[in-house]
Amino acid sequence: MEQPKSPLYLTALTVIAYILFHLWLVILSFMDGSQTSMSSNDNEVLVDSLIFQANEGISVNNQDPIENLYNAIRFAETGHLEEEEKWIRTQAKGTGSSAYGPVQINKAALTGPGYEDVGFSPEVDKWIQEKYIPQMDLFLKYGGEDMEEGMERYDYGGKGDFTPEDTLMYNLMSKDLMDFEYKRAGGDLDKFIESWRGVSEKEDPEYYEKVKSKFSKKDEINTKETPYNKIIDFFISPYAP
Repeated sequence: MEQPKSPLYLTALTVIAYILFHLWLVILSFMDGSQTSMSSNDNEVLVDSLIFQANEGISVNNQDPIENLYNAIRFAETGHLEEEEKWIRTQAKGTGSSAYGPVQINKAALTGPGYEDVGFSPEVDKWIQEKYIPQMDLFLKYGGEDMEEGMERYDYGGKGDFTPEDTLMYNLMSKDLMDFEYKRAGGDLDKFIESWRGVSEKEDPEYYEKVKSKFSKKDEINTKETPYNKIIDFFISPYAP
């Protein structure tokens, strides 16, 4: 029986169709001497479609071990929230934490001495430095008693300034970081959880149980470059149409 098409498969087809269409427009422009191109609005619509499909893939495609690990941590960190409510700063008031998003990544995870070893793409690295860390700084500046009027979005439980494009970059960043940490833990899930959570299983058994209940141990992290990564890198690069 034919298997249902995966979100990655559908996204790849969308991109291929887009590229072929652009080549066709280039050929036409040479034939009639006119400059024909897609409008900026058309490009935005296409990118929004890709972002939606990519994020949907993260939610429903559990066949990929990276997604499996991401979903397990997401369940433990923000599983109590509705999907649209996961894009917030931690709700743990008074902790001084900048942790944000479905898997609650804080500034410390991206500013340590091992940052360069993670292997973020130039595009993701640029986004981290120019968008994510500055938002972390605002989270650390505001919150609790030092809150200023108009800055409530940076308070505990606040949504910050994320756009749909930022959610895609966040997911790419998260998976890169998880892949690195899981490898560093030697594929040992308990060691990975302790590194990610910062506490032992004895200190937070509920968290460990949540992650393990969602993560299939038979899966192994595959760090090979995928068509998905190449597709996204193309569209967020300065050479994209």
